[in-house]
Amino acid sequence: MRKIFATWFFMMFLAVFVINYDAKAAHFDEKSYEFKQIQEFSHYIPADAGVTLHVKEKVARRLIGQQVSKAIILLHGGGTDHMIYDVPVKGYSLMNFLAEHGYDVYAVDNLGFGASTRPTDGRTISTETSAKQLIAVIRHLQAEKGIGKVDLLGDGTGAWQSVKASMEAPELVGNVILLSGFYFKIGDVAAQILPEQMFLDAPNGYMNFVPQLYPLFISSEPEVMEWVQNYYNETRSFSVGFFLESYRLPVIEDLEKFDKRVLIMNGPGDIASSKADVLELVTKIGSKDISFVYANKVGHIPFIEWNYRYIQQAVIKFLDGQ
Repeated sequence: MRKIFATWFFMMFLAVFVINYDAKAAHFDEKSYEFKQIQEFSHYIPADAGVTLHVKEKVARRLIGQQVSKAIILLHGGGTDHMIYDVPVKGYSLMNFLAEHGYDVYAVDNLGFGASTRPTDGRTISTETSAKQLIAVIRHLQAEKGIGKVDLLGDGTGAWQSVKASMEAPELVGNVILLSGFYFKIGDVAAQILPEQMFLDAPNGYMNFVPQLYPLFISSEPEVMEWVQNYYNETRSFSVGFFLESYRLPVIEDLEKFDKRVLIMNGPGDIASSKADVLELVTKIGSKDISFVYANKVGHIPFIEWNYRYIQQAVIKFLDGQ
C-alpha cells in the first residue's frame, strides 16, 4: 500500500512539475486563464485598385471561443517597414509586448515598403493615399475578425497617416498614439543630413537603407543597431514618397477636425522634430483628451531605443485608460 501511495505521489509531483514547466514556457496567466504564447500570421489585404498591403498579425493564444476585445494597428515611418515594431532583440518587440497585454496587434507594410505592392514610381506615394489604404485595411480586418474600433500607433511619418485616417474615418478609430512625429517643419539636423535632393535623385523613387539614415537610430543599443543595419541592408529598397513630403509640410489640413483621445510623445533626442513643432500640433488639434510627453527619454524611434521599457509602459497605460 505504501509503495502504491509513494508511486502515486511521485506521479502527481511529476505531473505538477510538467504542468508548471509548460505553463511558464507558454506564459500562462493563472488569474485570467489565458495563454501568453504569441502566435504570428501574415495577411495580404486588397487596399486599393491594384494595391495589396502586407500586414503582420501577432496575438496571444486564447482559449477556444474567447472574443477579440482590443486591436491596434502600428504604422512605420519613412525608411523602415513593419519589422521595426518586431525587432527580435531582448524585449524590444513592441508587437510582442502589446500582444502579451491582450491586444490583437497588426503592423502594416505601407505601399512601396516591405512585402506590399510597389508602384513603378515610389515618389507618387503620399500620406493621403496611404491613409485611404489604411482605412481599407481597417474595414477588412473588422469584417474578417469581428473587431470594433481599432487603436492606431504611428511613428515619424506614420503619425501623419494615423491622424489623417482618424479624420477621414473617425467611426473606425479609437485611441491614437503619435510617436516622434514632426508636423510643420522637419528638424534642422535631419534636414542637413537628409537633404531633399538625395530623395529627388533616388532612381524611380526608391532608395536603399543608406548610412545617412543611421543617425535616426542614434539612441539605440549597439545590438539593436546591428540588427537594423543587417535587416534593412538585406531587404528591398523603400519608397521616398514620405521623405519628400517632409519638405512640404504640413501634409494635413483642418487639424481641428482631429478629435481623438491621443498620446503625443516626443523628445530632444529626436533629430527630425522640435518641441516648438509638436506644441503647435497640440494647440491646433481638436482633441479634448490630450496626453503630451516631451522627455529626454524619447528619440526618433523610441520603442527600439535604450529606454524602450519606459515607452512600452507609457503606451500601455494610455491604452488602458490610466
